Amino acid sequence: IRPYLYSDGRKKVFYLAMGCMLLSKGLALTAPYCLKIGVNALVPGAINYNLAIMSVAGFGLCRAFSSIFHELRMSLVVKIMREAIQEISLQIFRHLHHLDLTFHKTSTKNTIF
Repeated sequence: IRPYLYSDGRKKVFYLAMGCMLLSKGLALTAPYCLKIGVNALVPGAINYNLAIMSVAGFGLCRAFSSIFHELRMSLVVKIMREAIQEISLQIFRHLHHLDLTFHKTSTKNTIF
């Protein structure tokens, strides 16, 4: 499957999809730490409302951009997979049509081997 997913024309899209995956996962891992900072900023005696608000906003942005990059990655991967499946199907179709007519007449139907 590698030649179909990682051919010359698809390398840029493949690397872009992998970059989106890394960004998505990185932001998903960062989001809880933003929330942790916001909660710790509300400790009695050392309350910092600005830090708490910014941390909660950062949490929301991390979650939102994580979802955005995930959807972008999926849209890129779907394009690569569709083209790969189409290419494989075309090769199988051509192979079956190049087989000898006697093969088609003598082969049993609905069996793999």
